[in-house]
Amino acid sequence: ILTIHDVVFLNQKSGLRRWILWLFWVYLPVWQAGLITVISKASADELKAQIPHRWHHKIRIVPNCVDPNLSFQPKARMPKQPRILLIGTKPNKNLARQLEALRPLTVGIHLIGHENQSLRDYLTTYPNPVQWDQGVSDEAMRQAYIDSDLLLFASLEEGFGLPILEAQAVGRPVITSNRSSMPEVAGLGACLVNPSQVEDIRSAVERITQDAIYCKQLVESGYQNVQTYSAQKVAQSYVNVYQELLAKT
Repeated sequence: ILTIHDVVFLNQKSGLRRWILWLFWVYLPVWQAGLITVISKASADELKAQIPHRWHHKIRIVPNCVDPNLSFQPKARMPKQPRILLIGTKPNKNLARQLEALRPLTVGIHLIGHENQSLRDYLTTYPNPVQWDQGVSDEAMRQAYIDSDLLLFASLEEGFGLPILEAQAVGRPVITSNRSSMPEVAGLGACLVNPSQVEDIRSAVERITQDAIYCKQLVESGYQNVQTYSAQKVAQSYVNVYQELLAKT
């Protein structure tokens, strides 16, 4: 069984380099695999576009599971200066537009992601307070969700988008993108935005931080959504895939 989380890495390369990655990381492994699991319908569709049609029947969707150590701790109200959690600094994370959307707002920002010198230079003149952490432990990651007031995760492309579920599990409102796998993963528990539109992202932040009823609805819907992604249910899905493969052999 081959598990492919996404093929985003192909979209970030071109020419001979992309072809080599496609051959050794996609084509040959898919050819040899008995079955292939992917983590979302969006990932399945992207993979199908990269492989011959005769192998599409091998694909099964088994989503990621949410960390069972995350506990539901919704906040009673939104503070005057909410703390916005941003996760990831890779190009697909769309960080520049998200930071630009937050620039005129009265917010604090907690950024978790790898070192990026151009981003560090940009933040030297950024008006809002930014806490930037790298290489955080699982425990620190859980605490980051608890300490935050809102998750902003408006990526350009994701194979899944696990932070969406993690924030929902803790009881935080979520803003995410209206494309790729993110609407599928978020269900009804997120405010969807066009990640290419700075104003759209900013309006969503303003709505959630100012409309207590809407914020509460997102939190409640998010908690209901995350129940679908329990470790037990995902584990059983993998058992079913292995049983299917064993029956064929």
